[in-house]
Amino acid sequence: MKQFQFLFLAISLVYFSACGDTDPSEFTGTADDVLAMLQEDSPAQEFTVSNTGFDIITDNNTLISAAPQSFVNVDGSPYNGTFVLSVIELQTKSDIMRYGYQTLTVDGQILTSDGEFRFEAIAANTTELVLAENAFLGVRIPNEAPSSEAILFELSEEQLWSPMMVDGAAIDTSGWETGENVWSIGYDTRFPTLDWVNVDYFTKFDEPLTDISLCLPRGYGRDNSVVYLVFSDRDIVLRPTMNGTAFTAPLPIGENVHMVAITAEGDNRFRIAKEEVAIIENLKVDLEPDSASKEEIIECLENLD
Repeated sequence: MKQFQFLFLAISLVYFSACGDTDPSEFTGTADDVLAMLQEDSPAQEFTVSNTGFDIITDNNTLISAAPQSFVNVDGSPYNGTFVLSVIELQTKSDIMRYGYQTLTVDGQILTSDGEFRFEAIAANTTELVLAENAFLGVRIPNEAPSSEAILFELSEEQLWSPMMVDGAAIDTSGWETGENVWSIGYDTRFPTLDWVNVDYFTKFDEPLTDISLCLPRGYGRDNSVVYLVFSDRDIVLRPTMNGTAFTAPLPIGENVHMVAITAEGDNRFRIAKEEVAIIENLKVDLEPDSASKEEIIECLENLD
């Protein structure tokens, strides 16, 4: 018996020494540590604008405009002068994984995203501004193949998406003129809020959904790990839920999906695992994350775009 215990201990020591990793039972990191690491670099773009009206162009060539006096103080009183408009626009799968929210509705329907957006307006005295009643931001989003079925979604308290039921929240995909004889294609819409807005459409799949399971080794779980399901050929990012010892989600049969798990060991150390799979009925996948730096993790996510 003593000889068996010694052999087991020796094998364990060799395994953890060879991998250079920490025993998962000693992890002190949390899933929030993973998100903090991913969001350490702010995606926000800042523009100094005037409440007499403005037109700005973001790094992604999105045109954002507002009519005069579109912004007021939080109490509704008029505001005159300049302010800083902070813009977050997430138009890649890696950006959505890092800074945004999964492309899923409150009733479990899978969405394809053509951009998640959020705005913040801060006056010169550092007070917050809001959109005036009936005011909106004009938003023109370049897209080579805009979907005629795209609509605006707003973020719910559950951090899932709901169709925006607001007058004037429609999307035009006919394009717009950017110069003499120059025409841009994309989404021409109006945002009635500065809070999160998603330009999405309901995804139609050829095959039915099936429940898949993703398992991590003992010591890994929702407390210290963040898991993503990233479609290879569509702009879809999902976050499976944990049921028992496995992360689960309904996915369409026949789709190629990257399964990604990022774990926080603690003391700013992380691990990642990624595997692309073709979805089959009742698929079960085992992942084992390996140690990786923040830079390696970000590069891994960007390779999924």
